[in-house]
Amino acid sequence: MTVSIGTEERVYVTQLNGHRVEVGHADEKLWYDEMLTNYQHDFAFEMSSDRNDLDRLLMLELQAFRFNRFLSSGRDYEDMQIPDGQLDAFRSAMKGLGAEISRLKADLGMGKAARDKIKETAGGYITELQRRAREHGIRRNKQVTEIICQMQALRSLIGTYDRSNALEREKIGLTSEADIVEWIRVEMIPAFDAVDAEYRQTSQKFWVGRL
Repeated sequence: MTVSIGTEERVYVTQLNGHRVEVGHADEKLWYDEMLTNYQHDFAFEMSSDRNDLDRLLMLELQAFRFNRFLSSGRDYEDMQIPDGQLDAFRSAMKGLGAEISRLKADLGMGKAARDKIKETAGGYITELQRRAREHGIRRNKQVTEIICQMQALRSLIGTYDRSNALEREKIGLTSEADIVEWIRVEMIPAFDAVDAEYRQTSQKFWVGRL
């Protein structure tokens, strides 16, 4: 007998690598999404191989979640009783799942031993802080450089506007002071914000939960 994992509606989750994968029940989707959010909050997955390993880990844990639910209730997602032979197969499969889940967590540094190793040396902690401070300083330098360049451009625009008559202003597209304000809005501010946005999506994104 094949155990039903749900046929009324197709339910999908989106993995960290962007792939959509079908799961067996809406409860599985809720569980998966919550676990993915928690793992991303608590750990950094900077390498693509780490993100792929997390995807594999979550699918294994989802399977364990499903088997545990079937074993505890003795019924599938359509409330059909599961034969004893199938339940025994689930119990046997859980042993292999547990071993593989533990191995993947160890590889990803998610186990307690790995966390304790990171925390046991003050030097490692300080080194990590120094790295973050350096990245923050680089971001600030980029912002300062960008704002200086933009201020020079703004100064040039204002100087050109002040030195030009109405006809000359029309030719260069500065018919009024409102055009300068519009340049600030569409050019200067976005250029400055882009530096901060890049920082949030790279270095800062991977800091969450690391210390």
